[in-house]
Amino acid sequence: MAWGLAGAWLGVIDAALGLHMTPLLAGPFWERLGTMGTSIAIFALPITVLGAVLGRCFPAWVEAHAARRERASPARRSAWRAAPLLAGLVASSTGGEHVPFHAGMSSEQPPNLILVSIDTLRADHLGTYGYSKPTSPRLDALGVEGAVFENAYSPSQWTLPSHVSMFTGLDPLAHGVLYPKQSLPLGHVTLAERLVSQGYDTVGFIATRRFSFVGADRNMDQGFERYQHSPYPRRFLKGALVRWLDYAAFKYLDGGLGQAPLQVEAAVQWMQRHAERPFFLFLHLMEVHSNAEGPLAYGAPDDVALRFCPEGIGTYDGCGSSGACTSFRLYELDDGAPPQPDEMRALVCLYDGSIAFTDAALGRLFDAVDQLGLADRSLIVVTADHGEAFLEHERVLHRTVYEEVAHVPLILRGPGVAAGTRIASPVQLIDLLPTFLDLAGLPPDPGLQGRSLAGLLAGVADAAPVDALTIGSFDAQRSALVRGRWKLIFEAPGLNEELFDLASDPGEAQSRAQDPAFQDLLEEMRDRAAQRMRDSIALNSDSFGGPNLREIDLSEDERAQLNALGYVIE
Repeated sequence: MAWGLAGAWLGVIDAALGLHMTPLLAGPFWERLGTMGTSIAIFALPITVLGAVLGRCFPAWVEAHAARRERASPARRSAWRAAPLLAGLVASSTGGEHVPFHAGMSSEQPPNLILVSIDTLRADHLGTYGYSKPTSPRLDALGVEGAVFENAYSPSQWTLPSHVSMFTGLDPLAHGVLYPKQSLPLGHVTLAERLVSQGYDTVGFIATRRFSFVGADRNMDQGFERYQHSPYPRRFLKGALVRWLDYAAFKYLDGGLGQAPLQVEAAVQWMQRHAERPFFLFLHLMEVHSNAEGPLAYGAPDDVALRFCPEGIGTYDGCGSSGACTSFRLYELDDGAPPQPDEMRALVCLYDGSIAFTDAALGRLFDAVDQLGLADRSLIVVTADHGEAFLEHERVLHRTVYEEVAHVPLILRGPGVAAGTRIASPVQLIDLLPTFLDLAGLPPDPGLQGRSLAGLLAGVADAAPVDALTIGSFDAQRSALVRGRWKLIFEAPGLNEELFDLASDPGEAQSRAQDPAFQDLLEEMRDRAAQRMRDSIALNSDSFGGPNLREIDLSEDERAQLNALGYVIE
């Protein structure tokens, strides 16, 4: 009886709290805890002790309790019977986990925000941006139903500063996060913090570990009530205990591949439980990023991995003649090693297969938004932190600021977005935060560098086009400024410059920087770039006290995993 009661109570508690305990059980302590055997031992020991105690004490307690009830008055026995009902009423009235709406908000529910960041996705490999291969039917359809920004630019060529800019509305030089051991300074107010203060539920589903560039160890979880990191085990059973055991086992079986459907399913389940309130859901996907857990540098499950290589990839196995494979082979190519026959073709079609896999997974998310009746009050934003190069300018990975890296997709659908809109004006990812504040009816923040794109989304012509700046931080020594059809790439204003006409030369093959006919334009672009950078540095100094160079501690294993993703961290 004692074991049965112990198991029953554990099941009741597990079922009641399972949906809410997962963030705790997936926290930094549990995430580093150990293997499946350790997990079972942790839970088995207290249950065994509890069973032994109950087995000795429970019969005597039942007998004594029954005797007390028999001696009690009729009124007292009635109170005992009513106690469970009263407890249930109290629990139902106080068990909510949500904060009330902000008093200043209107009675009409504000729009939800679903922000999807597909790590390393270049714009020109999507159908809606003119790609000839069918890599992205669901994203293309989303663009038809909403708006496509044809010339959106990332604030940086790598993950950490780009995501910090998305969350803060500031250039990298303004928020100061430029190096791989840095984290988001706590003094910055993020989009999630702004929204949670207005009564939004906030959640993030992240494709990488806590120490990664989008991880909680970098303070990227500021303002999120739940911030769940990879891995995402497929959960056939409910409850925290079963989920955590599943999580612990999956962690050691995970090959780092094919997580997107599981992440999306976790996000859909969360939306099903929070559909009645305004929410901000952030989804970060990594399938398109190169990896070292291969066997190939880019890959998806077998059914889509070679979809864009109908003739196969021959003998290519992800390795070079030196024996370096996957991401480490990409290092060699980036350092000038000659590609093997058909190597670049194989890399590109594998990359495209990863895009198609991600696109299909996102289709489930888009369908769920519609099926839950959230389409009319949910702004879906799909973008990327940077693109990827395939020797277009003698480089691979994302260590340049040419179009294949700096030009990213930006597709939106939802309230305030005119369907079928295509916007040619250059925009920046730092515009996302002020845009959503505008669409949600929240007050603007004059301290942000980004601008609201709400007018463009509604079909209003852009009367004041702005410059799009991409800062070459960390291992890229060059930056870029786009103004209209012109793009300036520079090591510093006036140093090692290239000037391209993107309208006539989208592949950036012919620099006009030495052409006498374009010297006035070059001088103007140079001055604008220098002023923009000075303004950002001044904002960082005046508002945040200057560069915050505090570094996080990385273990050897964590450093190795980041190196495997293409970031050489000393």
